Amino acid sequence: MEILVGRLTADAKTETISDEKKVVHFTIAINENYKSKSGKRPVKFVDCSFWKNTGIQPFLKKGHVVELYGSITARAWVDQQGEAHAALNCSVNNIILHGGVKKETLSEENHVPNQAADDLPF
Repeated sequence: MEILVGRLTADAKTETISDEKKVVHFTIAINENYKSKSGKRPVKFVDCSFWKNTGIQPFLKKGHVVELYGSITARAWVDQQGEAHAALNCSVNNIILHGGVKKETLSEENHVPNQAADDLPF
């Protein structure tokens, strides 16, 4: 059982499989704890499937942070053009929601200034 923490790259989608089974699909981005030589943090993308409760799908929105418990597999393939590809997949057993997207800082035009003492009616 692995633990992953990352941000959703898009809103989750529910898919109906044969025999009326449903699955929630989503992808998370996980930032590495180090910076590369170019000064950027590498990012891993993990495709996830959650079979237990499709009712969670409306809460899995782009940018939200989630903590996942599940089994990770890697797969590799070569496409018809001969180009190699690889993907990480996680079969999720449990999801913990950690909140929404980063809050935007208020700009001067969005900020409501406090009234000055001279503007008070008394």
